Amino acid sequence: MTVTCWQNMAACVHPACPIKCKACFASMASDPGIPVTQHLSVSEVEDLYNAALADVQEAVTAEQRKERGQRLAALSKALRAAKRKPAEKTKRPEWLSYPEPTALPCCPEDQRYVKSYRTDDGQGAKEFFEQYGFVVFRDVLEPAECEATVSEIWTSLEERTPGLERDQPETWSLLSSERYGLPEEQAVFTPQMVANRQNSRVYAALDAVLPRIGSLEDFDSPHPDPDSVVVTQDRWCIYRPAARDDGWRTAENLHLDVNPWTYAGLKATEIETLRYGTEEFSDHRFPLQDFRAELTAVQGRGCPTGEHVQGVLNLLDNLEEDGGTRVVPGFQHSFMQWLQSLGAMEDNLSQSGQRDNWVLRRAAGGGSFKFSSLDPIHALSRRIPMRAGSFLVWNQLVVHGSCANRSNNFRMAQFITGFRAGEMSPERAWARAAAVQRLCAGLPLTPLAPHVFGFSEPSEPTRPSRLEPVSLASRERMACEHVLASARKGDAEGLLKAFEDFHLHCRPLLHVGERKGEHLDAAVRARRPARALELGSYLGYSAVRIARCLPDGAHLYSVEENWQNAMFAEASVEHAGQEAKVVVLRGTVELLKQRLLELAPFDFVFLDHQKALYLEEIQRLEAWGLIQEGTVIVADNIGGCSRADCRRVTCGCAYANYVRSSAHYHSRFYWGSRDGIEVSRALPKIPAGGAGCVVVEKSDSERDGRVAGGKTLSDAFDLRCAAGWLRLCHATECAASLSLWFRRSLWEVPDDSCVGPYVVDLAVCASACCFSAANELMEPRLRVLLKEYLRQRTLSPLEVQTFPDFMAAGALACSFYRFCEFNVRQSDADAKAKDSYKLMAQRVELLLDGPVRKAVVDALADAVGAAAAS
Repeated sequence: MTVTCWQNMAACVHPACPIKCKACFASMASDPGIPVTQHLSVSEVEDLYNAALADVQEAVTAEQRKERGQRLAALSKALRAAKRKPAEKTKRPEWLSYPEPTALPCCPEDQRYVKSYRTDDGQGAKEFFEQYGFVVFRDVLEPAECEATVSEIWTSLEERTPGLERDQPETWSLLSSERYGLPEEQAVFTPQMVANRQNSRVYAALDAVLPRIGSLEDFDSPHPDPDSVVVTQDRWCIYRPAARDDGWRTAENLHLDVNPWTYAGLKATEIETLRYGTEEFSDHRFPLQDFRAELTAVQGRGCPTGEHVQGVLNLLDNLEEDGGTRVVPGFQHSFMQWLQSLGAMEDNLSQSGQRDNWVLRRAAGGGSFKFSSLDPIHALSRRIPMRAGSFLVWNQLVVHGSCANRSNNFRMAQFITGFRAGEMSPERAWARAAAVQRLCAGLPLTPLAPHVFGFSEPSEPTRPSRLEPVSLASRERMACEHVLASARKGDAEGLLKAFEDFHLHCRPLLHVGERKGEHLDAAVRARRPARALELGSYLGYSAVRIARCLPDGAHLYSVEENWQNAMFAEASVEHAGQEAKVVVLRGTVELLKQRLLELAPFDFVFLDHQKALYLEEIQRLEAWGLIQEGTVIVADNIGGCSRADCRRVTCGCAYANYVRSSAHYHSRFYWGSRDGIEVSRALPKIPAGGAGCVVVEKSDSERDGRVAGGKTLSDAFDLRCAAGWLRLCHATECAASLSLWFRRSLWEVPDDSCVGPYVVDLAVCASACCFSAANELMEPRLRVLLKEYLRQRTLSPLEVQTFPDFMAAGALACSFYRFCEFNVRQSDADAKAKDSYKLMAQRVELLLDGPVRKAVVDALADAVGAAAAS
């Protein structure tokens, strides 16, 4: 299709012309007003729409504009429909390889659950597994074992979450906001978890579906047989009842826990180099990263069921609405054809478009393949509801994921994966068994321990059984390795994107994130600081984010107490090409006091470490003089607390209340997803009273209460003083200091409706509507406005007293806005726009003194008197 066809309305050779040209009109006779665009992609329809828009703009006659406008309207409708319509399967080669939609057989006794098998029916379970790629075994755990596991999970959560109580629903909001309901640890070694891994029915279920290896010559392993089922060391998950709170819903996803190219032998695997921390015992990754890598770095040998199977041990009855695992039945049969359609791995390392899928590389040549939320494979997935004590096992080559909880019930489960001992080299097998033996020190073992773990006697404890710091270090190290390998050197935006990819699709990170980061960017760009301070470098994400927004010659000093995180942050900053702007300082604020005093003052401060320290830190910075007039302070992780009156330090509410109620800051909150950021600006210290000042006094009943509309009237509000500042600003062409002081008085811009007392709305309306273009007061209009308003609502004495000043306030805010908008933000505006603020500035002075103010006062007095008389 060419533009010529549109302009000349000539015969079009396009087989599915989306416009009403002569050659195509007959084919659309049934509905000539709707273009034929069903088979076109969104981008193709968008191109046609843009061409039609250009054609309309070039129309000369009214008839041309009408005719071409009709075509444009039809294409606009078609474009909206195309964006709502899911992409056609034929548009991407890999979609052709997807299996057909499959209906799953239900349990005969209860149609709410998927068909399941007992562990003694291995043949039936094997046939179901080979057909669908998964199978459910029922009654694998006894009710008492389920209860003990659930209790152990709750105990673990209560130990690490102060204030959490399993029987108190109001405390459940304190649970971690991990995206998939997972704990921080990569693997959990607690008594009941370890006991479940040795359970005889768990072992029988895995043994029933795993391919057998048979005898091997020179089999050298701590496990007694090549066909011994080795159980992986994994963790648990918990989904809160999201019907109580939508914010408790976990993310939904579909993925493969394998690097497809590595599995197919197209990329090398380093799985046999895993030593689980035994050779480098001091390695912070010990040994949890290697346990994860042994799952994702598998390399197949053409076996139709793969070398590993994954599983979920269900601890509570789990119905469709309770959220949980979903699978794409039969995908293992399509795996190789699907992989061939993807092309090279290097072409699938990032998500360049919303519909793109990608592989996230991990250690030892492993990885996870992530499916876009817009991929049609989601329509092929099926939820697997099952009873408590059931064990869902699926082929590693089956696409799977999770659905969010939407019910009033918890979902709790333990992840267990299995493979044959003969899959491991002797070096790896012995190293793995030694690591597990240390981690299980002191825990009871069953007769299956030699098969499952590779040892029969526990060792003496050599390391603490609680491994949270180790797993956290592992997560940070993995994140940096991924980011440095994925982002091009010098590409700050690419580095931020790589961090986001890791956070969303691998392990959650403790960073500000994309949504709140946009507000952080805006605050930095608006302030344009020469010196910025960050408290809490973490991995360098926010340092890079801030640095790329700094003006030339500016510097950011980032303080990090954790030396390993400081090292990671420096690596991220250097990789992003921002090392000239960012200096990472190792230590605490107290230890670095002298250095910070030498660098002070700071124009911008970012708080992003422990929320419990925010209030203490800001007060310390104030006392040291590191914060000056105009300094912008941004604090992350504010909010997320359900109590409006909360003042707890631990959730950041104490800090937020301090900056919001203090007369030294103008503060504003921006919501993210589960919490938000607080952006505060330090205000100049102006005396509440002074020469020529008129301070508004409150009555006893109003001094501690609220004026109608919900906002208290500030004791420091003094527009006569503001008028003096305004005259000074006229001479200096700078209204910044005036704005800061003025915003402190009313908390918000007073020419916006519904943000201050009701009298402000009335006063702003009067100021805007009751003056002519020559700044002459239209007194009859003002009297009508006041009369009709007072028929609906009376004014208090305090509101009557302050009404003229609030009229001036509205004009003042408008004047300042026009000055900033056309003299600062739009510096290329014409002279008329640049001078437009002066009209409102003059109106402020008219309302503060002289006959105009007297006329306003008289009109208001007459209206109040008339209202009282009626």
